[in-house]
Amino acid sequence: MKRILLILIFLCGIQTVFGQAFKMPTASDYPNLRKIGARSADFIPRGWTLMDKAEGDLNGDKKNDFVLVIKANKESFLNKSENLVNKQFDTNPRILAILFSENSRYKLVLQSNTFIAMSDSPSMLEPFQSVKIANGVLRFDFEIFYSAGGWTMYEMTYKFRFQNGAFALIGADKITTQRNSGEVETRSYNFLTDKLKTTNGDISGKNNKVQWTTYNLKHLKSFETFSEPFKWEIEKDYFL
Repeated sequence: MKRILLILIFLCGIQTVFGQAFKMPTASDYPNLRKIGARSADFIPRGWTLMDKAEGDLNGDKKNDFVLVIKANKESFLNKSENLVNKQFDTNPRILAILFSENSRYKLVLQSNTFIAMSDSPSMLEPFQSVKIANGVLRFDFEIFYSAGGWTMYEMTYKFRFQNGAFALIGADKITTQRNSGEVETRSYNFLTDKLKTTNGDISGKNNKVQWTTYNLKHLKSFETFSEPFKWEIEKDYFL
């Protein structure tokens, strides 16, 4: 009986947080986006909305490409919450879409249903902040901030570049701030040079101490091998 209940919970996408049951997206809630379109809006399915968009040349052909972050807009994923700050827990599924300009149209070259993280509890504020393209580099900014349950907050930046037919993760930054003490640690990873710059200080920015470390990353990660942020244990007890 217990096994049957677990299977039903998985299929229905129900997750229990702080004693409350919330509906979470399952694989069937993610549509396959169209492969070709005349404009970026053609890749946004009916019932979905645009969270953010970036435009710029990603593959070096001097034509503007598009990166879309979209989210479903279904009432069934607007969970009522007992949280004092967020009365509504939005678990609508998200999709990352990358479009290359090709013959006056746009071609879908990547769809990720996992990279754009969502809040994992009603006390977590919106983690996705922005997407940008600059000098051929695709940049994503996230934030981990809980209104209750801890003093630590994180700011995460991931940088990808299209090379050898894939989007390679070439760099990442993680800023850890202790809201109670004001301590700040910044870890900047350059995956092209295998260098790590660690800066420790406080929110005033004074008396910062910098340390450089060399490490060996055998293979650059891509969206296929780095499908979700916050979960890669790059060093012991350090997650990107």
